[in-house]
Amino acid sequence: AIAYISSSGEGGAELYRRNFGEQIGNVAGTGEYHWMAGNFLKYAGPLTANDLPVDSHELIALCAPRPVFIGAGATQGDGWVDAKGMFLAAADAGPVYKLLGKKDLGTNEFPAIEMSLIDGEVAFRQHSGGHTPGPNWPTFLTFAGRYFKNPNAGTVQPHHEVALTFDDLPSHGPLPPGLTRVDIAQSIIRALQAAHAPPTYGFINAKKLENDPLNPQVLQMWRDAGFPLGNHTFTHMDLNTNSVEDFEQDFLANEPTLRALMGDQDWHWLRFPYLREGDTAAKHQAIEAFLKEHKYRVAQVTLSFGDYDYNEPYARCLLKNDTTAIEQLKKSYLDGAAQNLTDGAAMAELLYGHDIKHVMLLHIGGFQTVMLPHLLELLKDRGFKLISLEDAESDPAYATDPNMPGEWGGTFLDQVRIGRHLPALPHSLDPEPRLDALCR
Repeated sequence: AIAYISSSGEGGAELYRRNFGEQIGNVAGTGEYHWMAGNFLKYAGPLTANDLPVDSHELIALCAPRPVFIGAGATQGDGWVDAKGMFLAAADAGPVYKLLGKKDLGTNEFPAIEMSLIDGEVAFRQHSGGHTPGPNWPTFLTFAGRYFKNPNAGTVQPHHEVALTFDDLPSHGPLPPGLTRVDIAQSIIRALQAAHAPPTYGFINAKKLENDPLNPQVLQMWRDAGFPLGNHTFTHMDLNTNSVEDFEQDFLANEPTLRALMGDQDWHWLRFPYLREGDTAAKHQAIEAFLKEHKYRVAQVTLSFGDYDYNEPYARCLLKNDTTAIEQLKKSYLDGAAQNLTDGAAMAELLYGHDIKHVMLLHIGGFQTVMLPHLLELLKDRGFKLISLEDAESDPAYATDPNMPGEWGGTFLDQVRIGRHLPALPHSLDPEPRLDALCR
């Protein structure tokens, strides 16, 4: 059995002993009293909620160890049900789940809107819509999927491998309403930990530490999770539009922060901003020699579906509470990711005669708080095993010299393809113009 509780409010998952939103007097009133037991009505007067022998968290705890998903909508449109009161009840049921050997919510802090807490047997999510279960169904199905796999069908055995990497730490894109940079990092870290991801590299631009007082905390959280950091240049400098000397200085300016946070662990990985490695062969060769001198390796990328394009429209649509547009964003994101996985495997087969260990480029943006659990589920369904960056780039394929004729850039597979004068795979229409037009 599994429970999906949506916007149940008073008489449901909301705490009775909390003075917000719907109260006992409302559900005991003339319009709703017939739903309640007669013995319950007395707590609307002369007795009060403080006289109740139990509260909602104890009723939720009676479900343990069975999985329970509790959801609600935004305060504007669904405030009457008191989403925070429902969250607090779910959190307070946690000790019973833990007593029975199961996992609780993992936090007592009310999460930002659209942030999914689905790692344990008791789960919670507040969507950005109104009094409806609809927007939470995809998240609930991901949560429930852990329990409703066909036991006779077995699970998909991993037959692909991928390292996930995150660019632009500590911040990327605009902040969605109600989120902080710490919220975004925390959500990403939790999703990776829930998926049992190995240590996952984040590539930093230390200049951004000056932009938000919470940004240093983001990098420390990443390290506290056991995740390593790499170099993405100090200011996210584009090599193609700057001189080799300026790029080298910007690159070196990032090292004090890396050294302070990483100590004697390996931080000598460079992710080129925009994946641009030089607009001429001479510039590329000069940087290549510089990196070799400083004992760096390039963190190449084989999978990238433009996840960064979704952060700005998501923030706009969330501000306008345009749930239809947000659902379009979700579908487009997953469709793009799925197509990218297919294309990456096909291109590797074309170039090497077999699939290779892949590296996926992602960004630490606000939309990841919504989509990363779904992306991880997609990878699992497609048979991808999560591996470390070091493991991925140990694949002999990365020793290939792309030997590009001119401007160096793009994913590693694209570089090798261009160097061999092979045509690109046919692609669907670029979603960026359509995304840019949403919620204007």
